[in-house]
Amino acid sequence: MSRLLTGLALACIACGLLVAAPALGQDAAERKRGVDSKIDSLQDKIDRAREREGVLSSQIADVTQKIRALEDDVGAAEVRLDGLEGVLALHQRKLDNLNELFFTQTSRLVYLKTQHKA
Repeated sequence: MSRLLTGLALACIACGLLVAAPALGQDAAERKRGVDSKIDSLQDKIDRAREREGVLSSQIADVTQKIRALEDDVGAAEVRLDGLEGVLALHQRKLDNLNELFFTQTSRLVYLKTQHKA
């Protein structure tokens, strides 16, 4: 009888394995689909990030070009400013000389007026 119970127990276990095996396979297939879905989702995110990277790289290149153009403009303005400062310094010296001459001539005029009245 013990042999019969053992055989019956083995038969039950075998039936249970036959029923459970497809379910386990189904779970593995389901997990694979889930992993594949996550991989696809991550790949989409990577693709979008690469697109944004391309757009940002293009925008950075445009801004860099504008910065370089502005740097050139600043350089040209500095050269022009240096020239204008030179001209201004020359005119300032002329003005200083004229002010000195005016002061001298005014003093002389005052002196001559006092001499003429005397």
